[in-house]
This record gives sequence, C-alpha cells and structure tokens, in this order.
Amino acid sequence: MINVAKSRIAIYISIISIIMVISYLSGIFSERYLINTSETIKISDIKLREPIPDNSRKNLQGKKAVDNIYPSAPRNWKLKGEVRRLSLNSVILGRKLLFNVYLPEDYQRKVSEGKSFPTCYFFHGGDKGYLDNWVTDRRGVASAHAELTEDFLSSLGSTIDLILVSPDRAKVGYFHNEGRSKWGDVICNELIPYIDGNFASNKVRMVTGLCNGGHSAWRIAIQRPELFDYVGSSSGFFPRMQTRENIEILRTFRGIFFDVGTGEDMYGSCLKMERYLASNNIRFKHVFLKGYGHNFRTWGGHPNRILPKFFRKTIQ
Repeated sequence: MINVAKSRIAIYISIISIIMVISYLSGIFSERYLINTSETIKISDIKLREPIPDNSRKNLQGKKAVDNIYPSAPRNWKLKGEVRRLSLNSVILGRKLLFNVYLPEDYQRKVSEGKSFPTCYFFHGGDKGYLDNWVTDRRGVASAHAELTEDFLSSLGSTIDLILVSPDRAKVGYFHNEGRSKWGDVICNELIPYIDGNFASNKVRMVTGLCNGGHSAWRIAIQRPELFDYVGSSSGFFPRMQTRENIEILRTFRGIFFDVGTGEDMYGSCLKMERYLASNNIRFKHVFLKGYGHNFRTWGGHPNRILPKFFRKTIQ
C-alpha cells in the first residue's frame, strides 16, 4: 500500500511539473506571437531637450498605468507644416462639410518629387469648439493639437510625414452610420475620396477620435475595414462591439491602439475591450493614464502616443 501511495504521489508530481512547463512555454509564445496588452511606450530613442522620466505605476486592477509622459511640442513651437480649413458640398448631408487638413513641411516640394503620405482621420468628441478639438494652430483654444504634435515629432525624425484630417460634425453626435444618421457614408464615400483626389495620399489610413469620436472611429473601421489600416481611440467606449463576427475583422488591421484615463467612466468599457481582444488573440496596444479624467489633459497626449506607435520613422 505504501508503494502504491508513493507511486500515485510521483505521478501527481509529474503531472503538475508538465502543466507548469506548458504554462511557462505558453506564456513565452503568447507574448511573442499573440497578445500585446497594456504597456508604457518607450520613447528613449526620441531625442528631446529635456529627459523624460519613467513614471510607471500600478493601479488597483493590477494593470500598468502611466502618467502622460510623452513628448509634445514646446510652447514656443512654430508650425513648419500648414493647416488648411476646407469644405466640400456633401450630397448626403445636403450642406457643406467643414474640415481641417494638416500638410507636412515642404508638402508641395515633396509631392513634386513623387512622395505620397499616410492619412490620419481624427474625430472630435462632444466638447465645444468641435472643429478645433484636434487640429488648430491657435494655442489658446482647448485642443489636442494633433498637427503641432505631428509637426514636432516629424521634425525630430521620430515619425514619417503624415496628412491629418479633422472633420466637423458641428454638434454632439457620432461619425458612423446609426439609425437615420449617415455620417459613416459621409466619411467613407465623400470625405475620403475628396482627400485622396486632392492630396498626395498613399491610401494608408488611420482613424481615431476622442470620446464619441473614438467610439465612431471603431464603428466605421469595423463597418468598412477595407478602407483603414489602423484604428484607435482616446476615452472611447465599445458597446455591442465584442461580438463573434468582429473577431476576424479586427484581426485584419495592422494596428489597434486605445488609451483612457483611470479616473473616467470609459475606463470600464476599455477594460472589457482589452479582455475581449486578449481572449481572442488579437494584437493591440492599450495605455492607461493614472488619475486622468475625461478632458483635454487625457486627449492632448493621444497624438503623442498613437502617431509614433504606428508611423515611427525607421533608420535607413
């Protein structure tokens, strides 16, 4: 009986050892091949006038949270590129659609040399000053200053040259098709063709937004995945998106990124989306901002975080 008991114990120990080895190897391969979750984006290779500290923290959920430590344009930064305020006659809306377009430095010269550029579409939220939520060269206006960020990062050689487009919905609402709203058709069937037809777009596209705009960025990307390579959001929310049908669609994107403050209501929705993506082995990046709320303190850092992630300039 003693020998039988010893044999059983030895078998149990062997089984446990095998399980531990398999778990260890699974962790290695899942990290390498499958899932990239919350992280502090490393910017040590970006040369700045002042060093940026590593302010990584752990929040109560055990997720890594970071302070908004990413590089932004100095206050005295003079825009090297150009912001154009444009409009097009929308048949769908029955009125003019207003939008801002940022063009990189020496745009005309680079186009004459045969260069073309990726295009990033930025959707505003429900805050006042809709047209200027993302792109404005007036520092006094509450804005995420996406064009200043891209202008600065490009001048450092940190990102490639980009075209930024910021449409104006003119009131609180969404940019995707929902109910009677056909804003998704406006973006996909009118604005994108206009940009591709009038500017040197290479048809590599990213769509992102803040709050309502972040929600719409994901909705449009899922509805029309053939048009977009990258999707992101800042303080976005994701109701009715964690479906079986969306798994394969989300896998088609070259990059997925979203950030959120740990002090805002959208934090819970972002955690659910993180679990959904991770459980379905979909690659993504997610940054939590410790103690940040639902305001431009959070949104103002979004271009700093997302643009170098997807459009970092590689050394030739």
